[in-house]
Amino acid sequence: MSNYWNSIYTFLNQLESSRDTFFQQVWGNKRLRYDGAPIQFDKIDIHSAQLSCSAQNQGKPILIVLPDEMPHRIPVLFATVLLRQAYNNVNSNNNPQNVIYFGLMANIREHLSNTYCGEFCLKEIFNQINLQRMSDTNSPKPDFQNRLPQVIFSNMPSNPETIIDIYSPAWCFVDLGNGEKSNWFPTCLNVLQQKQIPVVACIQNPLSTAIQQCEEVGWQIFRWPFSIYSNIPDKQVLVQPLILGGETVELHSVQFQRVYKELFKLSSKVNGKFDSDSLRVVKQYASSLEQLNTPYKFHEAECKRIWGIYSLSNSQKTAKRFIENLQSFNSPFCESLKAVYDTLINIHHELQSIEEPPLWQTLYNLCFAELEENSVRLLVFPSEGRRKLFTLALLAYHNFSTDDLASINVWLVSLNRFNQWQRIRQNQNLQVGDDISGIPPMEKVWQPLLVGIPWHDAKYVGLLRCERLDILLYNHQISAFQHNVNQWNQAIDNEHPNNLYILSKLNRDNQDLSVKKIGDDISSRFAITTPLRWEVENNEKIYDPEAIELFHAPDRVDEIAWLIQSDNIYTEERVLSDNPNVESEDTMHNMMTTDQVIHIVFREGFHVRLPQNATVQLVINADNGRKLDERSVRSLRSNDVVLFIHGQNRQDLYELILSRVHAHPSIILYVNLIRKWQEEISESAERTNLSLEDILNNLKLRGSNLETTQSIQFWKDGKVLCPKDPADLLRIAQILEMDFSKEYYKQIGRAATRLRGIHIGLARRLNQWLQQGGIETSHDRIDDLIDSELGISFNDFQDALQLLSVEEVRQEEGLFLISDLGQLTKE
Repeated sequence: MSNYWNSIYTFLNQLESSRDTFFQQVWGNKRLRYDGAPIQFDKIDIHSAQLSCSAQNQGKPILIVLPDEMPHRIPVLFATVLLRQAYNNVNSNNNPQNVIYFGLMANIREHLSNTYCGEFCLKEIFNQINLQRMSDTNSPKPDFQNRLPQVIFSNMPSNPETIIDIYSPAWCFVDLGNGEKSNWFPTCLNVLQQKQIPVVACIQNPLSTAIQQCEEVGWQIFRWPFSIYSNIPDKQVLVQPLILGGETVELHSVQFQRVYKELFKLSSKVNGKFDSDSLRVVKQYASSLEQLNTPYKFHEAECKRIWGIYSLSNSQKTAKRFIENLQSFNSPFCESLKAVYDTLINIHHELQSIEEPPLWQTLYNLCFAELEENSVRLLVFPSEGRRKLFTLALLAYHNFSTDDLASINVWLVSLNRFNQWQRIRQNQNLQVGDDISGIPPMEKVWQPLLVGIPWHDAKYVGLLRCERLDILLYNHQISAFQHNVNQWNQAIDNEHPNNLYILSKLNRDNQDLSVKKIGDDISSRFAITTPLRWEVENNEKIYDPEAIELFHAPDRVDEIAWLIQSDNIYTEERVLSDNPNVESEDTMHNMMTTDQVIHIVFREGFHVRLPQNATVQLVINADNGRKLDERSVRSLRSNDVVLFIHGQNRQDLYELILSRVHAHPSIILYVNLIRKWQEEISESAERTNLSLEDILNNLKLRGSNLETTQSIQFWKDGKVLCPKDPADLLRIAQILEMDFSKEYYKQIGRAATRLRGIHIGLARRLNQWLQQGGIETSHDRIDDLIDSELGISFNDFQDALQLLSVEEVRQEEGLFLISDLGQLTKE
């Protein structure tokens, strides 16, 4: 251990909170347990608790950046601060105070259920208001029940100010989890700052933008050393660039570099939203060409079946339409953008004429490249759509399935799924998906290779926990790649000087806590190794001295910062749907723009634009009271009442469920089972080449009640969870020779049943809530359970809901990006 951290631990033990009676009773006597069983808490847990209690004493907001995603860390931290509040109330006869827990997962209530103090489960203590074991006497105080804090759980609140105004908390706990879904946090942060409410917050991802947001408002931030999946403390992560080489590749790389430079220059000349949108679609067109990882004709034919992947011809036509509109406005912005577009057209035509695009050829050969002993290779794609498209192409052109690849120790995985696998590796007690999810053998050495530039983004943290990371790049991406590695090293500085500053502020003695780091520079946790070049033409990986020179170019900070901005043109994560008969914007999933939208103005001062074939949740009057009915947006009229779901372009209850409970271990297992089934039926249908009629006839011969081929098409396209008749799961698995589904068809059926059950439970509770008058009168019933086994309650969804009255509905014509639709804004 370094001198820096030895000193830090010394200073932490000198904090006043470390020596008081409460801390000694709870931590000194080892009373806390997690999940009902003794666990060896480490220094991270103990000292994080000390920091939290000290900050709570002084009423100062603090954010603790935890080193890993161990499941007990956040619950134990919350339990410590909550118990301290209760202890203070009991021993000082204070009035009861409310505590609000802002989090991003539906299972945050399980924190109290799984945490024990002595013999008592904290959920039982606070529900039954029985805290007698926390004091030195065995007899409860006379008015004990009236002095315990009440905990209010709020899941990704859309309107935190209302919640705070209703409950007037003494302090708040903010759980940012793995930092990936933090769009709700800036609003919450602003409200907490305005109202000057003390906050204890924690996050398990040093790359999250939430950390910078807290820095900007002056929060205290303490960073623990980042943990990688290694038995060697403070081990460096080796980042190995693999640069595509060859005549065609290098020609395209020069053109792409010129395109992005020009687009960056144009970004400073944008005048108005249409200019901005035009720039975005041309940039997206360039990105789509750059990421082509299958033969061109295959991509154009198959991408329509994959959510979030647009055909290159569609991207080209969209860019052309925007430029033509700019020309009709005589925009001075147009001429330069047209020149960029013409360059992209040249690249597009060349890719059309190439039988095997460079990225496709390279990835195919990397699947079969020699592996080190006891290792597995993981090709990591930036999205599930990109992975699926490559998987289907591999099957179509080479008759190689994912199971065939696994037999030679190669896995194709999306970035999101890889992060799940890393959590399983780190937390062996978390059997999320287990072997069923297709995770590679954990006893082997994982060698991930990322396809494309890794950005300074929360979703890349799983890759950074590996001992080694290979990255496939074009020449023009090197500067951005190196810039982001530098950003990682800044974010994951294991001897951050800010830690010392925070300790000096929290120490009442105000003693000087200065201690020197080892060296003056930021510690390089991530080291770029000697770049290698992959020659596409002859499929060779070679050492190329010239490649090293590419890494000495000046860091184009402004240009790179612009490049990494999220354009939000589309989302590539398709939401599971179980109602394909309802008309919705799913039918537009392979379109980037629309000519007509429905503009809805609400009496509450909000407005939203939606696609013409979108659906909304309409509140209707029925014989037994008000209830929800999914309707076409075109049917809306003035005075209609709509249930609006914040944060979703698609106003769909299934999407609400998955967005709110996505991190629950059981939900992850359910979703993984469904997605694995959908992947397998898609691949198997391609391999067998059976027509829909052939499959239907075979199903009927085996006893199926299906009458049309439409259901089978929905299964193949992933538009439904799975067949509602569990027997059809086994039948289709036998017909298409789906080994996974044949073995796990019962589990897949149960997973779909559970997801449907949560959907039905939510719909019923929503109807009850509507009859009670909506948000304004439902705060006394926030803990109504929807799924008792998972502990999912109505409040896990309520924070995303708002009832709005329609004032005006009008149709608008023009050129609209679909990604901009569905966003509720203030007039």
